[in-house]
Amino acid sequence: MSKSNKPLWAKLAMNYFDDAKFNAVEPLAELLYVRSIAFAKGDNTGLISYKSATRIGSDLSPDVDGLISCLVDAGLWLVTDEGFQIANWCDWQEDADKVSAKKERGRAAIHKRHSEDSPARNCVFCQDAGWISDRTHIYRDWE
Repeated sequence: MSKSNKPLWAKLAMNYFDDAKFNAVEPLAELLYVRSIAFAKGDNTGLISYKSATRIGSDLSPDVDGLISCLVDAGLWLVTDEGFQIANWCDWQEDADKVSAKKERGRAAIHKRHSEDSPARNCVFCQDAGWISDRTHIYRDWE
């Protein structure tokens, strides 16, 4: 697995299988559902293209379309123009915008805590905060 900035985990309720929607889902379709959560967390949208769905399910059954139909019929996947949307995605996973905003706030807070007394010219946080100005401030670069 290559290193990336994508999320490294996805939430899966410990009792997800108690949801009545899983009563009619065969075990291999359930496994495809769990795999789809992990896959969709990559871009954090809950969307899965048909091509991706068949790729992550191709080793489960020669009838991947049957597994997909099982998930759609149970209401666990919703059909979209792009492929499929995992139902209730945002109930369990934070959406991409919220994750980005939270990361940005965290980076800014850490930066402020460590750099407020010594702003750096090439730092976007220092520039955005007004701590750096080519005309009015003296810089202290640590690079």
